[in-house]
Amino acid sequence: MDGNGGNHAAGRLIGYARVSTKRQTTEQQIEALEKAGCDPIYSEKMSGKRDDRPELAKALAEVGPGDTLVVWKIDRLGRDALQLLTTIKDLKDRGVVLRSLTDGLDSSTEIGEMVMGMLALIAKYEVGLKTERAEAKRALLRKRGGNLGGRPKRFDAEAAAAIRRAHSNGESIAGLARLHGASRQTIYRVLESA
Repeated sequence: MDGNGGNHAAGRLIGYARVSTKRQTTEQQIEALEKAGCDPIYSEKMSGKRDDRPELAKALAEVGPGDTLVVWKIDRLGRDALQLLTTIKDLKDRGVVLRSLTDGLDSSTEIGEMVMGMLALIAKYEVGLKTERAEAKRALLRKRGGNLGGRPKRFDAEAAAAIRRAHSNGESIAGLARLHGASRQTIYRVLESA
């Protein structure tokens, strides 16, 4: 696209900087991105685990075909391999190069492509492990007769009967809730289930 007609002039360097806590500063990252020729630079103080990173969303919306998204370090884009891979794949599908200054990663090079291929395998492995662990936990719960979903029962039949007796003898809902360390709503549910 030429610089007159479209939103994206070819070959722009757009920077993204992120730190995880309010106590940290993006100063070092921004300085490195400026030195690399990035303009504009988006930065935020937010955990990489969060999916709602508004400045990253702006940076991703800003880049177009032929542009390069530059980060100080690849983990600035996300905390786990799957999140990272999704972003990298999205950029590649849109014709955007990803460059990481301290990791020396550049998706337009053969080495960069290889590293991204490895990230894809790691992400696939992570997803498989999570699924495997979740299934093992469900199997163990089933074996032990545990609850597989929904809220576990707060009171067994004996405790529920005691609550109903106390209420019929004049004990208030608030008093029963305090006594049993439960919410008033839970006590109401016990009384209604009689």
